[in-house]
Amino acid sequence: MLAPLLDCEDTTIREGIRGLLAIRQASATAAVQEATSQGWTGFQGSTQTLKNHLDSLDAFWTPLKSDPAAREKKHKDFKAYAFQ
Repeated sequence: MLAPLLDCEDTTIREGIRGLLAIRQASATAAVQEATSQGWTGFQGSTQTLKNHLDSLDAFWTPLKSDPAAREKKHKDFKAYAFQ
């Protein structure tokens, strides 16, 4: 569970997790929209559940929702920091 890290005191970790979850939310949203267009044969309950969960937390990364480059940068910075 990554949600507790959204309040981490370490800025790089906190912002990196926000970036990661914003990326995952965008991906899950796109997957649900695609599945919806395919009808019941494309539906994946786990993807919808993930999207719903991330939607409930999206206040943590609202500024990142409209800026894919910022999401990617924060996640990339986090990965570089974590794998030092």
